Amino acid sequence: MLIHSGFSLIDTYYVARLGAEPMAALTLCITVLILISSVASSTGTGLTSLIGRTLGSGDVKSADNVAWHGLVMSIVCGVLTLIIGNSTCNELLLLFGSTPETFKLSKDYLHIVFWGSTFLFIPVCMSSIIQGEGNILFPMLASLVGMGINVVLDPVLIFGFGPIRPLGLNGAAIATVLSQVISGVLIGA
Repeated sequence: MLIHSGFSLIDTYYVARLGAEPMAALTLCITVLILISSVASSTGTGLTSLIGRTLGSGDVKSADNVAWHGLVMSIVCGVLTLIIGNSTCNELLLLFGSTPETFKLSKDYLHIVFWGSTFLFIPVCMSSIIQGEGNILFPMLASLVGMGINVVLDPVLIFGFGPIRPLGLNGAAIATVLSQVISGVLIGA
């Protein structure tokens, strides 16, 4: 959870330099990001526990089965997040107190996050599987690498660099999703 919170903190640091409206928009979105991360983390915790217990009892075949079901479940959770998030985005933002000035910024940011939500669930699932097997160091290092990549991508995509045009708040969302994709690839490798 600390590493997932780190992504939001990094985004906040750079988005604050864009001004009050983008910062307010991001603040509205962080609640949704925490909800998505919490669902992914709690699902992963259950997966880690179940895999650890089945491996501890010597039932490797069942642990394998649990891992595959966990991966399928993470894909389903990502797709459901995309569908439910995109269909309720307007209502969520109004419920959280979005103003006319922040509404479009928040909505654009969240749509990018919703489209990339599967890339949050899959790395958490794969990390949980590896942790259930007893290796807690590798998933943590892969997640830290993803957070480090986010530190690099955020300013490049938010403010632009060379041929890359500035994307503002949307750049923060894209950087977060790309970092999660890279972290997932590292964990899956």
